[in-house]
Amino acid sequence: MCLFVALLHRATAANPSTQWQTLSGNAPIVIAPGGFSAVFPEYDQYVYQFAPANSVKNVVSYCDLQLTKDGAGILIQSVFARPSIFDACLPISMVQDVVGLHPSQFWINVHSFDSGILVPKSYIWPVNEDQYLQAHTSFVTDAHVLGLEVYASDFSNDSPGSYNYSFDPTVEYLQFIDNSNFSVDGVLIDFSSTTSEAISFLAHNNKSTHPGKDRALVITHNGASGIYAGSTDLAYQQAVEDGADVIDCSVQMSKDGVAFCLGSADIMGHTTAVKTFMPQGTLVPEIQKSNGIFSFDLSWRDIQCLKRKKLSSFLSSLVPDVL
Repeated sequence: MCLFVALLHRATAANPSTQWQTLSGNAPIVIAPGGFSAVFPEYDQYVYQFAPANSVKNVVSYCDLQLTKDGAGILIQSVFARPSIFDACLPISMVQDVVGLHPSQFWINVHSFDSGILVPKSYIWPVNEDQYLQAHTSFVTDAHVLGLEVYASDFSNDSPGSYNYSFDPTVEYLQFIDNSNFSVDGVLIDFSSTTSEAISFLAHNNKSTHPGKDRALVITHNGASGIYAGSTDLAYQQAVEDGADVIDCSVQMSKDGVAFCLGSADIMGHTTAVKTFMPQGTLVPEIQKSNGIFSFDLSWRDIQCLKRKKLSSFLSSLVPDVL
């Protein structure tokens, strides 16, 4: 369900000279739930002070209001924070404690409708089961036609997202605020400093990417291997589309002398070879200290039957054979 929020204050544009595709035409708003809750337990007054000190000037302090039996408005924090050193260290805060800090904007979630809607980011830009972006929905543009602002949630720097973002959270934020079709009106995020960076410094950066005397060459590592499995047609095509200056290819040889691109002669970690050719694994000390399934022990016909594996520190996914 959509979470309707009462907007107590309007955001001011961070850069009035830049035209955004938000409903107001101003820069998207950075909303800090519970303060800088990426590091500290949310809803403490010191945590609320930390967010504006490390974010855009007009960052919004956001809270879920809870009421006691006698009508006091309090802000209940989660049982655990990301770094456990802060667990059970900070007291429960009241709404008055945060108001007393004079934040530029303070939004209280009272589950009522005003002029904006808060939705998970997947409502706007879905991701398929293989962690690749699908086509964006018309949610934002439809809401804007109705005069409603859209605020997106469920962003996090330390959780893996779509491969299309190459594990760079700023790329994901830019996808929602600086594309050619629309911009969300705000982002609800624990890491308000990273979103602030994307809005203030990276968005609308249309400088030429052609190499020159003042810019280093961009050389790929097996193509765009942060998005697709490396050394594949998909990875190389994406690298070209991203503006890479040099496309690399680590050349390996099959048993029958066919050259092909792959990051290592040991194809065990890069392909599905283990399922079929594990008995042909062997130790070649001159190459590595552990056993492997090597390309020079397999025919090109054998290798063509394999599928490539997407390698990353977070996720593993298979893509069609494009060797």
